[in-house]
Amino acid sequence: MKNKILSIALVFMILPALTPAIQAQSDYEIVQSFKEKYRQLEEDIKNPQSLEELDGIYDRINSFREEYTVHRELLDRSLYPDNFNTSFEKLTNAYNVKKNDFTQIDILQVEVTGLREQLDTLNRHNEVLLNRVEILEKQSKSDKSRLAQLERTIGELRVSLQKRDEMVMNMIDSLLPQPYRERELSPQEKQEIFETYAGERKTRRDRPDRALEAGYPFTFDLIGDFGIYRDLQRHRMLTQQRQLLNPYLGFADNDDIRLAGFQAKIDAVREKAERLYEKIKQECGRIAAQYAVLFGHRIRFTMGMNLREAEHMTELRTTPQGHPSYRQICQEMARQILEICPWAEEVLKFVDYGQYTWARADSEAKQRVLEKELEERLKS
Repeated sequence: MKNKILSIALVFMILPALTPAIQAQSDYEIVQSFKEKYRQLEEDIKNPQSLEELDGIYDRINSFREEYTVHRELLDRSLYPDNFNTSFEKLTNAYNVKKNDFTQIDILQVEVTGLREQLDTLNRHNEVLLNRVEILEKQSKSDKSRLAQLERTIGELRVSLQKRDEMVMNMIDSLLPQPYRERELSPQEKQEIFETYAGERKTRRDRPDRALEAGYPFTFDLIGDFGIYRDLQRHRMLTQQRQLLNPYLGFADNDDIRLAGFQAKIDAVREKAERLYEKIKQECGRIAAQYAVLFGHRIRFTMGMNLREAEHMTELRTTPQGHPSYRQICQEMARQILEICPWAEEVLKFVDYGQYTWARADSEAKQRVLEKELEERLKS
């Protein structure tokens, strides 16, 4: 009897100690289940086949929220840097963006159909004008009075062709997603963008980022592999900004590696790195995932500079021993500067536009010669 009483007492003593562990395991399962369902909804929002399917996903989002509302406090602690509300705000924003895409497609179909009909009409009118020009050209050789009529017809054709070109550009512009169409921002939109970028400044040391340095005469929007960026990043008399590293802009393959027969190995390493990037991004976010990106992955960045820095960079980075990839970028930068500032040719006169095969080898060979001469001097 005493042993039975002792066992019951022991159970009651152990239970309070085990309860937190059982509860902790339960909390862990709740959080993991939430993350798994959340990721599935994120993926489903990306690829709906119809607006009806997208609306069904939105209903699932609402049901999902109701299901986990009771665990809001637990999820607020576990989803850092997000919380319960911001997580669902992201899902809702993704839904709204995708829904806007479907709506925009319907609008675009109507716009493009109308523009295509107008374009066909203009093309037929242009064909009539071209035929008339050919006839008048032949007649003007024998009848000089036809010259004035020919000039008027050519002028009319020129105006008609300009209208056609504008219509084509309007058609292309209508096919672009709304954020990429050219339009003037309202003062309110500009103010909102500026305040968002400046952030919450609590002291004078909370400085806005470097985009406020903009205003250089030359600003380049560039895409190159990360290795090239690291070389050009060394220049300091300018303003640089870059996107977070990611594998989505592709990989800069090397012809020499392919010819040497190592392309398959490079592809295998690249694919592993890209899978690792996605895994880290899901678990730790995009900033931490940058560590999985390879030097061969492309990155988008901007460089703003004045003419003096442009001269320094383009002349230095186009020397024959420079890397072919950044030589091409800097050669194109120089060409574009000269297109809008032809008077700057004297400033950029040492930019090397030549193409070289293994030019670095010449530089290395000269270095070996100098080293050998130095060794001989030291021996003597």
